Amino acid sequence: MSTPSSHVNLSGKYYGCRLGRTQLDRIVDIASDGLPPDALKFSTRRGTYHFEADTLTDLVAAVQASPDSGATDQWTNLAIETADPQAPQRVAVLIDTDRTEVQLISSNSTWAHGQQARLERFLKEQAGAHDECRSPAEKKLRGALWGAMVWLGILLYAIFEAPDYQEEVTIAGGKKVLTEPTGQVPTGALVFLLFLFLWCVAGVFRQFVRLRASRPALVVTADLPTGNTWQRLSTAEKLAALGLAVAVLAMTGTLASAAADVFKP
Repeated sequence: MSTPSSHVNLSGKYYGCRLGRTQLDRIVDIASDGLPPDALKFSTRRGTYHFEADTLTDLVAAVQASPDSGATDQWTNLAIETADPQAPQRVAVLIDTDRTEVQLISSNSTWAHGQQARLERFLKEQAGAHDECRSPAEKKLRGALWGAMVWLGILLYAIFEAPDYQEEVTIAGGKKVLTEPTGQVPTGALVFLLFLFLWCVAGVFRQFVRLRASRPALVVTADLPTGNTWQRLSTAEKLAALGLAVAVLAMTGTLASAAADVFKP
């Protein structure tokens, strides 16, 4: 549908938003400000089924009452729309698990830009990424993984290869011989390499937890968990994080044992 040239048409996209019931209610309050209270419409899609209601509570009830809507605790999309045909003015907030899109159409430029600014300020506070690219936490996790892999490779080389390294040299008369193996790598050097490896692993663990705690979410029926990064993880995610820590400690013990075997008298 075309928009008259005198109307303002604004839009914005926000990626990685974490939205629970409290945040959704706040979006509704902002979007409906200045519009008829009975103009609100809520809708969601579940496969080939489309649900629509005048309130979010009624929409949740409709989804939960349907025997064909699938798992009712997993919401992948939600549309919040309100309009005043007399103005005309329209606000639509289209939400899925990856991004939230705001669309505004109005003949009142001041109202439209004010609504956009309010919604933008709120949604940016909930957003985990500035665009469709990876979030900052994911980028830091990849960097920490690369660092851990590099230092692990250097540590393994120091344990298994460096002690037996021989170099070809030329002595008097042009004869080429191999030098004696360099022998044991200094313990201090191994401890330093192990420390750097563990430091990178700690970074991997920290960024993994942050990434999981800040992942996009759309929870319509309840509030999101609050608190510090660890408290925002689910029980399954906490167990996965602890499993990762145990696996790293076990690998570190294996490396220490291998180093002791290589360098034992």
